[in-house]
Amino acid sequence: MQFNDYLTHYQLAKAGEMGNDFARGLRNITPREFFVGYVHRLDEISRAKFGKPIEQVDPFTPAMLTMETEWHEAGRPYYNLWPSIIPALTKLHMDADSSFFRLPLDQLLIRLPVNDNSLSWEWQGKPYSVRAVLCGNVQLITEVNGKAMSGWAGKQDPALMKRGIAMWIDAHEPLPDAYAGLASNRLHRMMYKHVVCEEGKSIEWSFDNIPAHDSADVGVNYPDQVVRDVARIVCTLCLMAEDKDLVEPIVLRSDEDKFDRTGDLGLVTKAIRRGNYGFNVGRNIECVPHVRSASPAALYWTGPGRKVPRIRFRRGTVVHRKRLASVPTGFLDMEKGESQ
Repeated sequence: MQFNDYLTHYQLAKAGEMGNDFARGLRNITPREFFVGYVHRLDEISRAKFGKPIEQVDPFTPAMLTMETEWHEAGRPYYNLWPSIIPALTKLHMDADSSFFRLPLDQLLIRLPVNDNSLSWEWQGKPYSVRAVLCGNVQLITEVNGKAMSGWAGKQDPALMKRGIAMWIDAHEPLPDAYAGLASNRLHRMMYKHVVCEEGKSIEWSFDNIPAHDSADVGVNYPDQVVRDVARIVCTLCLMAEDKDLVEPIVLRSDEDKFDRTGDLGLVTKAIRRGNYGFNVGRNIECVPHVRSASPAALYWTGPGRKVPRIRFRRGTVVHRKRLASVPTGFLDMEKGESQ
């Protein structure tokens, strides 16, 4: 199974794909040092051209670069979202209070499959699909002087902040013509969305009450249902991260058999040390017609007083990983060039 990857500005700059000026002197620079220098350069350009700091002209780019930097510093953790689980999560009826939603890791990349990706649409005759989602637990500023806001706060007055989850959605949307050729077309315009994780509010509250930024109408039109499905997937992942049947750590290929036999977490640490900090989500979901026709997942209330929400799959949906080898072609066919 192949999954889409996400390349940060830092990775592209180090690879020399953002021009020689960026590549020069980057060999030993850290992601944080790159972030400080890059944002400073953007700020200089913004002040020279518009007479305003970058956060007043474009608040989203510095926020995205901050998220990328923190993701690098966290070891670049990712989830591979297998095709069979996507319809189940998007069909799931979610009535849990959004205050329960918190990503298992403060920064997380969700990689969607190259093929059989249901989060797809067409715009102006061209096909698009959600390739990856870079998300994180953040602090949001949602109101100033009684006016609803739509941006990420960064480091602001704590009294004005509320907890939330920010999402950067990558559909490989091309940059404007002015940026043509930059980073070999591997640098894309992203769709930003967030949900407020506050008691008494639902996922839908954030969509229905936080106004869209003026830039929402620029570029590719993302169907509202696709963006809501992304938010639903991200939030359900918050409630199933501890389910070892659904969220499996990825180890090195040479250690897979040993990990299956022993469950040795040292092999997981070894993979992370080698730069592979990943998890498979829904790899062992049985992909059969009746699963696609109705959601096999449900929200359950667990713990003392049944006050803790968890996502669980109905009996018969989750199968042992070893059974995947016998699944007929056309269901969950493992490819020789599986990307991890």
